[in-house]
Order: sequence, then structure tokens, then C-alpha cells
Amino acid sequence: GKRQKTAVAFTDLRCTFDNYSLVPDLTVFNWNNLPVHENGNLVRDRAFVPNWIIEILSVEDNSTRALNNILICLKRGAQLGWLIDVQEQKVITFPQGEQPDIKQNNDCLPILAGLRTLKLSVSDLFYH
Repeated sequence: GKRQKTAVAFTDLRCTFDNYSLVPDLTVFNWNNLPVHENGNLVRDRAFVPNWIIEILSVEDNSTRALNNILICLKRGAQLGWLIDVQEQKVITFPQGEQPDIKQNNDCLPILAGLRTLKLSVSDLFYH
């Protein structure tokens, strides 16, 4: 999405709001939601919520912390969350305003609205 100026992703970007700070594995922002200075640099002095938050759960990770990060962002306006379970090779998806859903194998994954040309299945994440 960066080349088409529809979205941009960051790894380990600290998000702070309402006296809570979190560092998701991956955050994706719609291009028009990016807080940038006139010079194009990212604004670091204000709270902003990613449009899409992705947490990757490995064996040593705490699932409660990862789920909490996703839920906090959804409550503050994120449009989509994914919890990727590496060991189970499943993805729990959290579309805003909908019930979570467990995706596996060739199930198609929901994608942020601005990136609808991207088609991914759970198998694509784990086998390519």
C-alpha cells in the first residue's frame, strides 16, 4: 500500500493513548490517517490509533497481553485486528463491530478496506 499511497505498515511502533502504551508486532495505517509533519516525518507527540493491529503469538508470548492490545485498539477506533497463532497455524480475526472469527488453512483473511486488492489466506501466511 505504500507505493500506491493507500496504507503503510510499521513493526514495533509504540502506540500510546489514555495513559496506556503498547507495542504491537505490526501496525497498519490508512495513508490519510498517518499523522505527519509538513516535512513528511511521522508525528511522535500525539496519540494515534492504527487502523489495523497484528499480534504474532509465539510459544513464549502471553496471549492475554496480545489480546488486550488488540481489544484496546479496537475500542479506540482500529478497524481490524489479527492474532496470529504460530503454533496452531491459525489466525483469530477481529473486524471492528463483529465477533472474532478463527481462520485456518485456506480460509480468506479479512484485509483493511484500503488494501482490498491484497488477497491472503491462512495458508499463505504459513506456507509461502
